[in-house]
Amino acid sequence: MLTSPVSDYPFPKYNRTLTLKPAKPNREYLFDYLSYLVKKNGPSKKDYHELNEWIIEMSNWTGSPEWDQDLQSRFLSTWGEAISTKTIQGFIFHKPHGYAGDFEVLDKLYTNHLCADSRYQRWDEFLQSQAGAAAVRNRKKYIRNIITKKLSRTNKPINILNIGSGSGRDMFDIFTAIGDESNRIHFVCIEQDQDAIDFASRLCEKFIDRISFHKVNVIKYNQNIQHDIVWAAGIFDYFSDRLFCRMLKKMLYFTKPGGEIIVGNFSNTNPTRFYMRLVRWFLHSRSSQQLYSLAQSCGISRINMKVKREKTGVNLFLHIQNKKKA
Repeated sequence: MLTSPVSDYPFPKYNRTLTLKPAKPNREYLFDYLSYLVKKNGPSKKDYHELNEWIIEMSNWTGSPEWDQDLQSRFLSTWGEAISTKTIQGFIFHKPHGYAGDFEVLDKLYTNHLCADSRYQRWDEFLQSQAGAAAVRNRKKYIRNIITKKLSRTNKPINILNIGSGSGRDMFDIFTAIGDESNRIHFVCIEQDQDAIDFASRLCEKFIDRISFHKVNVIKYNQNIQHDIVWAAGIFDYFSDRLFCRMLKKMLYFTKPGGEIIVGNFSNTNPTRFYMRLVRWFLHSRSSQQLYSLAQSCGISRINMKVKREKTGVNLFLHIQNKKKA
């Protein structure tokens, strides 16, 4: 149910003596509420709860059969420049790089980017407050901790296959935070977007001697080199179950005996899923049990796997130990 303090109630056509708005808001209310937020240059923190409720209502409506091109045009014109590439939500919606979850969007999330223009900054603040955005940021610390522990347990170099390496922000964070010990780390990056490779190369220029880039679709990648860690932070979210299994089996061949595969996948209970659907960021979200079942269907023993999560619980990580002997 949409709620708001009486003092902030923007629509006089509803009874201002009530703190509860209609349980099933009519269509005009949904457009009126968006207009209200746009006129005040985006939501303030006290609007967040109600805006999240509006997003659920709007997401369900835009996904229904009754949603047509005229409604879509009205929706976009009402939101205006706040759904342009000036905001993160607009960047996600319009996909200027041609695909969802591109390196630039993810880097904006990694760095907690906010638009410098005060007319749109509140929209970025709202998006960055979402659990899904926090989960993306938490990936950096998650993989950094794993690599740090592995470095403490061996004096040997650590070779990491980074599938869908994107902006390279996680690598930059690892090299910067770990310091001298990071000289023993080498990343092999699989990335099909040349713009992402160029961005990551500039970002990680100081560490470029420890990074190799391969511009190729991961499905077509085929090298007879094995790695200590195979890290796929977010690419499996875009795979069907069939392709998930195909790629997981392939990753086993890229993993040294005693090595580890780590596959990230957003949870199907992700509270940001309605917002993502509204701005057309579609994923194959999965539960822990679904990840276990998919891995087992690939012939991987249950005792060799474990599903973990970062602190929001949104981003799940399937860990698989390659127990095969050398």
